[in-house]
Amino acid sequence: MKKTIIVNGIGLSGGGQIIVHQFCKAAANTPYNYILFANFKCDCPENIQLIKINITHSFIGRLWFFSIGLKIWLKRNNISPVLFISFNNLGVWLNKKIPQLIYYHQPVTISKFNWNLFRNEERSLWFYKKIYPYVVSALLNKNSKVVVQTEWIKEGFSKIFKIDKEKVYVIKPNFDSFREYDIPKTAFDSIKTYFFYPAGMCSYKNHIEIINAVAEVKNRNIQYFEKIKVIFTLEKDSIIAQQVQKKGVDKAFEFTSNIPFEKVLSYYGFADALLFPSKIESFGLPLLEAMAFGIKIIAIDESYSREVLAGYPGAKFLNCDNPKIWADEMIETIKHKTRYAPHVPNYVTSWTDFIILIDQSIIR
Repeated sequence: MKKTIIVNGIGLSGGGQIIVHQFCKAAANTPYNYILFANFKCDCPENIQLIKINITHSFIGRLWFFSIGLKIWLKRNNISPVLFISFNNLGVWLNKKIPQLIYYHQPVTISKFNWNLFRNEERSLWFYKKIYPYVVSALLNKNSKVVVQTEWIKEGFSKIFKIDKEKVYVIKPNFDSFREYDIPKTAFDSIKTYFFYPAGMCSYKNHIEIINAVAEVKNRNIQYFEKIKVIFTLEKDSIIAQQVQKKGVDKAFEFTSNIPFEKVLSYYGFADALLFPSKIESFGLPLLEAMAFGIKIIAIDESYSREVLAGYPGAKFLNCDNPKIWADEMIETIKHKTRYAPHVPNYVTSWTDFIILIDQSIIR
């Protein structure tokens, strides 16, 4: 009889869901049965059973399930797992003899930035910075191993949670070949210069850097401003959209709302540059995606961006909170539209290493 592994994919969105999809492909040919708890649709191979569970909007609900609810479910179904894998940063209160493999990708907790509890837009970030570490610590045990996506996350996690670096593994995600997707054709104006930023609504995503840069371009040269089209994957009535209107640069912006991955790929197909001013990322999957399409990448100069984009000739690294230099680079892109050879980094680690780690971790 095949051994059973429990997989936690609850509460994930965006890049987190992509990571689970990649895991499912990697696990298809392994000699184990998996039970995946998730809140989203996932194409699972025969050895992975998907159980959809909708407790994503309540952190307390998720915490209850993986502290008490999962134990009840396993007992009721007479299942004794040999390993617990979590893709949402948190371990679980199970028998401590059962090893756990925690995929950690919450960078706010270990970042250098702080947030204000009394500002509505920063309250959740304050929670992840000040309270969340205690939750993570409470659900770690001596049989826990941790997987992270970058070296800076490894260093920070080991320091904050006082866990031996030998138990923290850096395994980078890969870019699913865009040839596997049915990419829709998207109409675009060849006169415009398109800047793409696929990011959710969060203050550390730093959309304001781009807004201020576009306003700077408008103040300098109206002709360059009229050639700019910035695409945000946010709602048209979002706070960011309101800030765009206040700056008087709404003609240069397009708001698509949240779009499926196939649509994201279509924008990479005609975009002239990816803008990526996010102050914090555990990895930054759009950087990997943009490299695969060979487009210019204008990124904030941070540890994660330097690590992910190492060796890519189309990368430009800019300081934070400096709209003038971001405006300079946008104008340079308008003047000289450049495409680069598609680049998929050959990282030392891969999903194969994750599967090896599973083999090494399970109860024998």
